Amino acid sequence: MFRGVKGWLVALLVGFSVLTANAAVVFTVSPAAVSNTYNGFITLQLTGLNAGETVVIQKFLDANTNGVIGAGDSLIQQFNLTDGQQTLIGGAVNLNVPGDTDTVAGQITAKLSFQNGDFTQRIIGKYGYKISSPTARFAPITNFFSVTNLAYPQKITGTVTLGAGVVSNAVVILFPPPRGGDHGPGNPIAAVVANNAGIFSIAAPPGAYTLLAFRSNYVANFSASPVITLAAGATLTANAALIAANATISGKLVDSVNPTVGLPGRFFPASTSTGLIAAGFADGNGNFNLPVAAGTWKISGDSSGLISLGYVGYDSSTNVAAGATGVVLPYSKATALFYGTVKDGSGNPVPGIDVTSQDNDGNYNSLYQADGYSDVDGNYAVGVLGGLNGRIWRLEIGHDVAPTNYVFSRPQFNQNGGTTILAGQAIRADFTALLATHRLSGSVKDNQGKPIVGVGVYAFANINGVDFNLNSFDTDTNGNYSFNVPNGNWGVGVICQGGNNSLGNLGNYECPNNLSANIINNDAVVNFTILPPGSYQITGYIRDDSNNYIAGIRVNASGASGRNGTTDSSGRYTINVSSGNWIVSINCQDLALKNYGCAADQQVNISTGNSEASFVVQPCQPLAILTSALPDALVNTPYYYNDLTGFQLASTGCNPPFTWSLTPGSLPLPAGLALSTGGRITGAPAAAALGTNFFSVRLTDGSAGVKDQLLSIRVFPAAQITTASLPNATLGVNYSFVIVLTGGLGGSFGWDVVSGSLPVGLFLYGDGTIAGIPTQTGTFSLTVSAIDNSLYSVQRSLSITVQQPTLRVTMTSLPNATVGLNYSAQLQAADGKLPYAWSLALGSQPLPGGLKLSTDGIVSGIPSVSGNATFIVRVTDASQLKADQVVTLNVGAGNVAAPVFQPVIFGNNVLTLSWSATSGKSYLVQFKTDLKQTEWSPLTTVTANGSTATTTDSTGNGAQRFYRIVVQP
Repeated sequence: MFRGVKGWLVALLVGFSVLTANAAVVFTVSPAAVSNTYNGFITLQLTGLNAGETVVIQKFLDANTNGVIGAGDSLIQQFNLTDGQQTLIGGAVNLNVPGDTDTVAGQITAKLSFQNGDFTQRIIGKYGYKISSPTARFAPITNFFSVTNLAYPQKITGTVTLGAGVVSNAVVILFPPPRGGDHGPGNPIAAVVANNAGIFSIAAPPGAYTLLAFRSNYVANFSASPVITLAAGATLTANAALIAANATISGKLVDSVNPTVGLPGRFFPASTSTGLIAAGFADGNGNFNLPVAAGTWKISGDSSGLISLGYVGYDSSTNVAAGATGVVLPYSKATALFYGTVKDGSGNPVPGIDVTSQDNDGNYNSLYQADGYSDVDGNYAVGVLGGLNGRIWRLEIGHDVAPTNYVFSRPQFNQNGGTTILAGQAIRADFTALLATHRLSGSVKDNQGKPIVGVGVYAFANINGVDFNLNSFDTDTNGNYSFNVPNGNWGVGVICQGGNNSLGNLGNYECPNNLSANIINNDAVVNFTILPPGSYQITGYIRDDSNNYIAGIRVNASGASGRNGTTDSSGRYTINVSSGNWIVSINCQDLALKNYGCAADQQVNISTGNSEASFVVQPCQPLAILTSALPDALVNTPYYYNDLTGFQLASTGCNPPFTWSLTPGSLPLPAGLALSTGGRITGAPAAAALGTNFFSVRLTDGSAGVKDQLLSIRVFPAAQITTASLPNATLGVNYSFVIVLTGGLGGSFGWDVVSGSLPVGLFLYGDGTIAGIPTQTGTFSLTVSAIDNSLYSVQRSLSITVQQPTLRVTMTSLPNATVGLNYSAQLQAADGKLPYAWSLALGSQPLPGGLKLSTDGIVSGIPSVSGNATFIVRVTDASQLKADQVVTLNVGAGNVAAPVFQPVIFGNNVLTLSWSATSGKSYLVQFKTDLKQTEWSPLTTVTANGSTATTTDSTGNGAQRFYRIVVQP
């Protein structure tokens, strides 16, 4: 009964403890309001959570300012927060992804940089932050937050209109004025939510702007939006017109590795070639429904709306026809990181600076683009994709949001076009901003004096050993450009290739050489005259291996500037070029449409005449995955193969582009590894991936053809040398020791001494054994390395000491003895000066009963006690050197017969003993005077002559004795 009551009481106390621990969840947003130019953090704090608990954060734009999150309010941000977790890549924090910055269990403090590149976070208006539990552990909590308009002395007011009517609660955005070339509206400068009557007011710095509005079910016309100029101190009235949408584009934003994961809350704009602009938001599951008009729309691949989720954007747009449904837009999560600081020349942080990165194939072709923005402490992070095959990443300051009165340094690796970066790697690059007080300006015109509009001009300098650059500023309608620069010797160049602001994209021009301007407290003018291309030609043909010439294939020559040609009906092409080095490539997609595979690029040098570059292509194979097995991997070791950038899955096919993913329903890749859309497996397996990991990959081609392949990766522990130290060696004495290597992919290990050396006479063998007879004394430091079948080398620093030989006992055990039998064994010593004197060392256990140690090292006697004995012997040589050694001796019990008679005392003190015996067998007779004694004393040994053995004892003198018989071996 008592135990039952106690159990009930314990259960009650435990239940009470749990209920007390689950305190109410408290959610705060600080500050509760900021201006649209605020550079600090928005701090979200949650208390009352369970340790390690995850919550969902959603941010809604309360467009009608009714203080309730309703169906008409847009989800503009969503992410998870987990107590005690931040997103780490290569040991550095990805600052773009909110995480818990405190160390208090059950409490989350997340600091969101307000200037994070996502302009929807800075729209002037009211927002609701909603926190919820994915397990419904607590009821959702909503806190409201406001963005106010900085009180500039000038403003723009107006109404959002639809024909003669008005549109309520639209977002009105100020864009910079149009730029030359096909650039679209550019980055938003400020935005505000119009009220229920469609009226808006927005204060801004003086300048020229384009005004656009966005709202669900409407589109804007950028080409019809006038440029307005806001003067200092003025109030300008201008309306923003909308057009009713008559179609939609719907689909989903997903994770490229796991398409079942939707990407929520992303704002993404779309545009047409006629200047129509539309915008929409993805819901909490990544689904979107974009209002559009008829035509083809370019959906931006920019990832600014996904920055808080840690995804990387594209450097291009996706073309989608109005009315399309089921459009899937995949994005890849960052697997590598650039990080560092942006500070001025005095070490002060410069917040709100866009640090941008693009990959590059070395031919001005980029696939991905990512950004990060310096926070109020000057820290930034840019998440990118590591391990892209044959691609490098540039890192620089984005000029669209950089202050015009500063110039910024650039990483040293940009000198080489960029740097490779591996999955799981973080590279630090700090930027310095210098105040620019001088003007560098000029023009870009052709040789007829006609302005070249919208071409990029850049400048660069090395100031006090640090490289600085000014990203491209596009020429205006008069072909003019202008930079603010500090003192320095500046180089100025024109972008010739890559992007829509390059000469190659704007016309058939010769790329000019860079010019220079030395700024020493002065302004400078640098003008460019762009010449038409030279008179040389690159010609050639494209045919298959059956001599069938292939028409309609585009050919590109890239060098100082780009040139293009197309094969004619006889398979030949001609490209006009100037002198220089050119890389000639053929359009693989054109070939695929004709069922041919691609061919490698060719390099052509033009110096004094024309040249030829011809191509022979092979018929392409049906869509197939050629990889059927993958190499093994090691824990926490980059998954390299051949080119050191992961493992590239092999395939054939005729219809690019080819996209790789995991087959729907597949198990994931081993933890720590990722599959790129290009079919490259990169990363470093985590410990959780040990063992065999099965998964299925899918290859999809441009015509929606699909192939699946089951694969597996075996993950082994990484190799490591576990031997921490080497035992000492003795001069002239044989030495052998095996260094232990564990883990790795098994197979034969190759060993080597990579630094230092072994003592003369010792050698390191291929199985890790150090063996030999050392011939020199001293301590020797060395570093050994081992290579296993994974071809990874591990190293360990060790040392070995070779000592002069000293007096030592050379044995640690003696031959076995048997109770009752005569015993004699000689102890051995070496490396001392004869003669030796032996004794038991101080503190030693005694020898087994019946045995003694002579000074000449002989252990002898008749043992009387069985068991394992351990004692310490000491040898002293003629020089009085001493050496101790623990020695063991096993004493067997022998075959002891039980007493077969009672002792009897006869006359004259003589006792006669008789017992059954085996003829010819020897028997040891032993006695005790008291059974409490531990040892037996020998009396005599008798050899039986028949079936009975007899002996007498005349030594007892009448005292009581006990006897036993020991059968001898």
